[in-house]
Amino acid sequence: MCKGKLFLPVFCATGLLMLSLPCFSQEQAQPAAVVQSSPAVTAPVSAAVAAVPALPSLPPMPVAEGEQVGTPEALVSSNTTNVVFAPTQDRDPMVSVQDVRDLEYERNKVKIEREKQLAAQRAAKIAAQKKVDPEETARQVERTTVLQGIVGDQVIIQGKFYSAGQTLPNNTKILKIDADSVTFRYNKRVFIKRVAI
Repeated sequence: MCKGKLFLPVFCATGLLMLSLPCFSQEQAQPAAVVQSSPAVTAPVSAAVAAVPALPSLPPMPVAEGEQVGTPEALVSSNTTNVVFAPTQDRDPMVSVQDVRDLEYERNKVKIEREKQLAAQRAAKIAAQKKVDPEETARQVERTTVLQGIVGDQVIIQGKFYSAGQTLPNNTKILKIDADSVTFRYNKRVFIKRVAI
C-alpha cells in the first residue's frame, strides 16, 4: 500500500506545475487531484488544468509470501549496487589507440638509442683497456697521412696549409719541408712523404 502523495511534474505554456496526487488502495475512494503551482510560476493556473480527473486505479502488484513492500526510497536504495572501476589495462581512456602506439614507439626509440650509447661506451672501455702497440699506431698514422701538395714553404694536408714545426690534428709534427717531400715525426717514428706526380 502506498501512503502519502505522488508528485507529478507537468510542463505547460505558463510554466512548470506540480500535480499532487494522493496514493490510495482500491478500497479507498479516489479523491480529486490537487494542483500545486511551482513557486517560480507567477501566472494564474487555468481552470481546465485545475480540474484534472483522478488517475484510474491500478490493480495491486502481486506480493510473494514473506516479501515486504517498502517505500520507494527504500526500494531504490536496496537495489543500488556499488560500482567499482577496475580496468584491465593501465591505458588512459582519453588517449587514442594510435596515440598509445606512437608513445610506445617513442619510448622504445629512446630505449634503443640509450642501449646503442651504452654499447658504444662499453666498446670504448674495452678498447681503452687493450694494450696499444705504439709501433702499429705509428704505422697507421704514416699510412693515413696524405700529402696533397707543397706550396713554397707550406704543405697541404687534408685541405689545410701547414708550415714546418706545426703539429697536425693526429699529433704528427712536421719536421722539414723540401721541394718534393716532407719529413714527419709521430712519437719516435720519423717518416717521409713525397708528392705524387
